[in-house]
Amino acid sequence: MVIVLGCMYPFLNNAVFYYEHHGVKTNYGVSRGFGSLSYMIFAALVGLILVGSNIMIINVFSLVASVSMILIVVFLPYYGYSIDESVKDKSKSFKNNVLFKYPVFTLAFISVSFFMIFHQVFMCYMINIFTNVGGNIADVSFANSLGALLELPAMFLFAHILKKVSLRNLIILASVLYVVRSLVILTAQNPLGIYISLILHMFTFAIIIPASVHLTDEIISEEDKNEGQAFMGSTLTIGIIFANLIGGNILQLYDVNLLLVVLVILTVIGCIFAFATLKFDK
Repeated sequence: MVIVLGCMYPFLNNAVFYYEHHGVKTNYGVSRGFGSLSYMIFAALVGLILVGSNIMIINVFSLVASVSMILIVVFLPYYGYSIDESVKDKSKSFKNNVLFKYPVFTLAFISVSFFMIFHQVFMCYMINIFTNVGGNIADVSFANSLGALLELPAMFLFAHILKKVSLRNLIILASVLYVVRSLVILTAQNPLGIYISLILHMFTFAIIIPASVHLTDEIISEEDKNEGQAFMGSTLTIGIIFANLIGGNILQLYDVNLLLVVLVILTVIGCIFAFATLKFDK
């Protein structure tokens, strides 16, 4: 199930730009924003139902959501997909991989991967982070809903933001604020400090996700777009894998304080790679 969900992201990302390239006006920020909105609503709804119900209700909600999505996708129009025979026949050598062909994309991919590891570590071990400063499970529930809520403004307004700020500048801004956010978490003395760090969620995660997808679409040529979006979509899966490996081992062998230091290191590395993209022109 986790593998299937992980594979789903690049297909959904591609779908938005597929329609854009076929003359259908789309807005990735708004579509991704609705994902955050539905997460916030259903997380709160399931949480309330679980108080007086069996945990199997989660499977019921998951089944309804999955079937609904499949039905919607089935009824979406399909305009076909064609690509030059020369492109079809080109050698798929290792050097033709998008990571070798597009240096800006490669640096952005590495940068986003580190930010996704930070994001997943924070999400997976939020209970440990909160209890370390005197919080509890109620703080975690509220923080999850708050985080999803704060994603909405940036994602819904992303198309308008793009008219004012370039994609790479947005990624740089989000990168710097990721470092600030990790430092706020590290120095927090109570749950309020963690909540303050969550305010920066709307300027970090909510910006870096649509910006990285738009950047992939902008700088990668038509024949490589699917591969590029697949790589960029995989950053979420990379984040989950390394977050659990890193976070689980650190908490098992050391303590939360070291985990918080690692969060800072992750964002600093991600920020360095983001700034490195400025060394290349479009």
